Amino acid sequence: MSTEYKKILGCLVGAAAADAMGAATEVRTRQQIREYFGGWVTGFEKPPADTFGRCNEAGMCTDDFIQAKYIMDALLKHDRRVSDEAMREAFQRWLEYPFYANFTGPTTRAAMRALFNDTRGSLQGELEGEKQSVAIINRGNAEATNGAAMKIWPAAVLHPGNTEKAIRCALDICRFTHNNVLAMSGAAAMAAATSEALQGVTSADSIIAAGIYGAERGYALAVEQGAMMVAGPSVARRIELAVSLGKRHTGWETA
Repeated sequence: MSTEYKKILGCLVGAAAADAMGAATEVRTRQQIREYFGGWVTGFEKPPADTFGRCNEAGMCTDDFIQAKYIMDALLKHDRRVSDEAMREAFQRWLEYPFYANFTGPTTRAAMRALFNDTRGSLQGELEGEKQSVAIINRGNAEATNGAAMKIWPAAVLHPGNTEKAIRCALDICRFTHNNVLAMSGAAAMAAATSEALQGVTSADSIIAAGIYGAERGYALAVEQGAMMVAGPSVARRIELAVSLGKRHTGWETA
């Protein structure tokens, strides 16, 4: 078994397992997690009734993993090229997933309506009202969500060790659901860092540096490509801030 194979397998297993574990703790504070579960969650738990994953059993994934898996499958089928056809195939599979309505956020739902308005008339009524936020400048930043970064690891898995290709692939994927500069910057940061992590030889410092580079490069390319401008802090500077906080502490709890 090659190192690359093991790293990619680890990426897939890690993304799925972390998603399934996180589904149980989402929306809770650290104190609420400890109180509800009697301590830290270190295994698979059934998501409580007040979480987005309430329809799941212990160990089941959410859109965080499933959407990305469908995207990766579609891109592999289309020679790793991000196209309208490939993305429609990926999201068609997601729409057919039994619990998709429980997980899909407002930004992705709006994209689904745009992509399938002609072929799935029922979707219009089903999603009506999902994006009725006040229409002001920058659309109230309603589209600058983490739905881009959560499903972007296929860009790295399909381009391991090639950060430039991973970044451009990430932006191509984002264009369908999160075509704004901040979401694209975050997605490019994740893609670049993950692609660097899949190198045969790497380090924590080089992975962090790749993430910062990806955030800056992704933002610049997004602006160049005419992505929607939204207000918000620099993703690259926030990564640097998080790293600096982490380095001043001995554990994640105090950090």
